[in-house]
Amino acid sequence: MNLKEIYLEPLKIAAKVVVLWSMLCFFHSNDAKANHILGGNITWTCLGGNNYQITLTYYKDCYGNTGDPATENVTLLPVGAC
Repeated sequence: MNLKEIYLEPLKIAAKVVVLWSMLCFFHSNDAKANHILGGNITWTCLGGNNYQITLTYYKDCYGNTGDPATENVTLLPVGAC
């Protein structure tokens, strides 16, 4: 064996162990389950005079265990005028 083979052999073994371990974890994992909204949109309309109408539309799983949010906090940072 030359010096290159001596140093590369442990790396090859370690790489095989990592791949095998990853495959075992991937194929033996449980189903992923989520209990939250699926997505949504935030839109706004400038009403003039520094007033805005903000609309939050969210999509949820009707058969899941998600309730309607009681409140939603929206933080506005002034960037420019409408």
